[in-house]
Amino acid sequence: RMIRPQPARWFEALTPRDDATLALAALAATGAVELESRQATDLPSNITAARPLLVEFANLAGRYRAYWPESGLTPSAFPESPNVTLARTIERVVAWAPQAEPIIVALQRAEAEASELALWRRLFEGMGESMIDFAFLAEAGPLVEACLGVFPPDMAPAAPPTGLVRIVALEDALYAVLVGTTEDLSHLHQQAAALKGRIHEIPSWLRSTVRETLDYIATRGTELEASMRELHQRLDELNR
Repeated sequence: RMIRPQPARWFEALTPRDDATLALAALAATGAVELESRQATDLPSNITAARPLLVEFANLAGRYRAYWPESGLTPSAFPESPNVTLARTIERVVAWAPQAEPIIVALQRAEAEASELALWRRLFEGMGESMIDFAFLAEAGPLVEACLGVFPPDMAPAAPPTGLVRIVALEDALYAVLVGTTEDLSHLHQQAAALKGRIHEIPSWLRSTVRETLDYIATRGTELEASMRELHQRLDELNR
């Protein structure tokens, strides 16, 4: 026996199979009981039978949990076999998913766009005035291309030998706007992998000046916020 700081008493509980979960819940609620099993097969069969259902539920949760309600939830009692409750839960989630999927996809797209807007807003706010016509960056090609590299603040990339690079160093990140050949962009991609940076494509909506671009970002950001609020409302209604 293991060493315990207080004297312990062992007891056995004999319950009907369908009530085994209720008995375990009642014992667990005391906070003073430790269960011992001589071997794994000692578990009630209705609990071991729940494992495939738990796996199925975990797969659904991995996809959808972030879009389930976060408030107003309370633990449910066990008036019936957990397998019945779990199977009914899975059935409801499976029925809910096809209706929720288009809303979730639209939310993810809006969130991704909003995140990209925030990235470019940080760059242009830190850049200040510039003589570059940024609208040309999205139209670059086919001889030269453009991209944006974002690196940790202490990980400055080396400029490609034939590329043009504009560096904007901020407190939390270092931005590198590159215009160059395919080989130059490949060189920047390699550095991003080595320096824990990431590469972003040049968006088609860039305007000619810093001011015009920031104005676009503000307007589009407001539109996205309204769209996401409406999508969240639709999802809340569907969840109810």
